[in-house]
Amino acid sequence: MKRSKSEEEYVFATERFEDRKLVNILGRDVAFFNFGGDDIIAIDAHCYHKGGSLIEGDIEDIADRTCIVCPLHQYRIDLHTGECIAGGLGRYYSKGEKQRVHNIKICEDGIYIQKIDEIAEFDSDWYCDDTSELRKKRKRKMYY
Repeated sequence: MKRSKSEEEYVFATERFEDRKLVNILGRDVAFFNFGGDDIIAIDAHCYHKGGSLIEGDIEDIADRTCIVCPLHQYRIDLHTGECIAGGLGRYYSKGEKQRVHNIKICEDGIYIQKIDEIAEFDSDWYCDDTSELRKKRKRKMYY
């Protein structure tokens, strides 16, 4: 039986879980956060700034946004949009979308993640894995 195009766009990621889970999907590290029921978010697992492990970060509400705080340099990333939230003392602003947030589909047999749109690039692509093609391209530009 042939799959429909929409079915082919998603790949199995993980069974249901509690709290947090790190999964390698097609060579890319993805962090999943479960806030209860079907409120699950999937983002690139390594911070766009210097590759810190976001699965280990604290979750904080900042300016009405749910953010993960990178344990390496305390960068705050909005889990819903991938924006870096900067500032303090009640004055926060977005530095733009830096972290890839993945589209997911929750089914009875588990959680599926949408295959990545290769056209859209995010700063977090640099740290998605140890063999990132984007990292290789940037290294060539830097050293040659």
